[in-house]
Amino acid sequence: MIPTAAFHLTLLVLSGVTTLGLAAYAWPRRHEPGARPFVGLMLALTVWTVGYAAALVQPDESARLFWERVQWFGIPFVSVSFLWFGLAYTGYDDLLSRRRFGALLAVPVATVVLVWTNPVHELVWIETELVRAGGLVLAAQQFGPWYWFHLVYAYTLIAVGSILLVRLVFVSDYLYLDQSVLLLVGVVIP
Repeated sequence: MIPTAAFHLTLLVLSGVTTLGLAAYAWPRRHEPGARPFVGLMLALTVWTVGYAAALVQPDESARLFWERVQWFGIPFVSVSFLWFGLAYTGYDDLLSRRRFGALLAVPVATVVLVWTNPVHELVWIETELVRAGGLVLAAQQFGPWYWFHLVYAYTLIAVGSILLVRLVFVSDYLYLDQSVLLLVGVVIP
């Protein structure tokens, strides 16, 4: 394995271990505001990261595509978890009833189903070409209409959650200013 590939994979594995560790750390504190959505967010990121790392080292096309699909058990749930976290952390979690939360989950669940049935309809991606670069197996994809729909949906939820957290920086008491600013930095950097 080329050193660049090893470095890239090491970062992905460290990221997966970190997000899993953060989920495990937050779980006993799940009754604190924002802890449950934080656990959901960390678990979704773990599945995405570990799935991506596993996909990058698969030389066989069918194995690579399998891990490409596994990632999607995490990817679509990141945005919903992030919005849920933003609402809970800023005190607006009462706006997210079970019914509304279920409605928010409809697109991610549909996305997972469409990803796993994609060869039948090609709504998520139309074509996938495996490209080997620097010791990694990358998937160059031509995306279908559902992918773009999901992308807009996900970024909309992330934008709303980000606005809530940014607003918190400006309205929070001085006592919580440091924590609010760190949250903002954590949102902006990725």
